[in-house]
Amino acid sequence: MSENKSLLSILLVARNDNYTPDYIQRLSYSLNFISQNIKELNLVNEIKIEIVDWGSEKPLSTSLTILDDDFNKIINFYEVDTKTSKKYDELCLGNFFVEVACNVGFRRSNSEFILNCPADQILSKNSIKNLYDFLLAEKKNKMRNFYILH
Repeated sequence: MSENKSLLSILLVARNDNYTPDYIQRLSYSLNFISQNIKELNLVNEIKIEIVDWGSEKPLSTSLTILDDDFNKIINFYEVDTKTSKKYDELCLGNFFVEVACNVGFRRSNSEFILNCPADQILSKNSIKNLYDFLLAEKKNKMRNFYILH
């Protein structure tokens, strides 16, 4: 990630564990779709996609299909080793302590605002542009409110 702070990070947490059929394919599609929209809006330096790879045996960074080299300027991976993820996963119901994985992304992000959403979420160009414009206005007005977007 560049030294300059981006305005927005889209935070995703995931694991390469075949959680659902064709998960890697769906995640690849989502990342390429969102990255293409960011690129077309000329917001490559303003919006990042940050992925916390929570204990994948085969890292997502080597498993996903990224279609455009420019998208690598948008997408950052934070890999949490299997030993660490399993230690925390034992403390929750199920086998994926999502909240701890999110906290890894929140701590490592260098953006002013963070949107946490499902890993295979699709964000349209209009959604990205509207959110960017809203956050830019908040920044200019020095508003520092906390928003929960669902």
